Amino acid sequence: ICEGSTLNLTSSLLSGATYNWSGPNGFTSTQQNPSISNATSGASGVYTLTVTLGGCTSNPVTTSATVNQTPVTPVAGSNSPVCVGDALNLTASAISGASYSWTGPNNFLSTSQNPSIGSAQTADAGLFNVTATVNGCVSAVGQVSVTVNSVPSSAFTYTPLPVKTGAATTFNPAVTGAAYSWLFQSGSPSSDNVQNPVVTWGTAGTYNVDLTVTATGCSSTTTVSVSVTDPQVQTFNYTGSQQTFVVPLTGTYLLECWGAEGYSGTNPGGLGGKASGSISLTVGTTLYLY
Repeated sequence: ICEGSTLNLTSSLLSGATYNWSGPNGFTSTQQNPSISNATSGASGVYTLTVTLGGCTSNPVTTSATVNQTPVTPVAGSNSPVCVGDALNLTASAISGASYSWTGPNNFLSTSQNPSIGSAQTADAGLFNVTATVNGCVSAVGQVSVTVNSVPSSAFTYTPLPVKTGAATTFNPAVTGAAYSWLFQSGSPSSDNVQNPVVTWGTAGTYNVDLTVTATGCSSTTTVSVSVTDPQVQTFNYTGSQQTFVVPLTGTYLLECWGAEGYSGTNPGGLGGKASGSISLTVGTTLYLY
């Protein structure tokens, strides 16, 4: 039996007989079938019984009992916290001759000493239990709590569209409140660590923008190709009559009007005036210029 169990000693019934048991650890009993509750390993050994009937005592008979020690409680550990998709490695301290039994979240079961979950998911987070069994005796439960963190999204958008050379473009990540690492191919700046960076390109072309987002120790990276084009400029000269302009692309337009005598930036009070401003326009819209 195992430590803590009850050791039951038995003998055949002889009517009118008296019984005399002796054994390890100073054990004696006059019962036919005595018991030792909460037995320890000190109760292991040979037990001797004699029976007396009508003044005559039998030859002694013996039986051997073994009380196996309860294994020490295994020390449970893990490589927690891990990220979704990473391997979750569970460990139990080595106990000579032991077999192991693990249970845990998401119906986890294993008989390995050091099992692994190849691609951990958030459902695998929680409390894992392990016991060690030696000679049929089961240890107390060792426990370890495991955290599986989600991988943050690194998706992002940018405005305004389309992206034009010399124009400021603002980038907006899908996840807020994380750590950011931006890379802007040929952009100014070429890198940034703020949540919403503002970038310009000086030359038209297609450029890669990389974003790595890190939260709770987990990271992901997204690369997007951004097409940068030169602004379309159309000049209208005063004719004295209404002119029209049909918007070719949806976006933000800069309108600039100079006075008829021209404009002097160093002397804005002289010659002609200048009016300018930006306006959001939808493709197909007609502007009437007076």
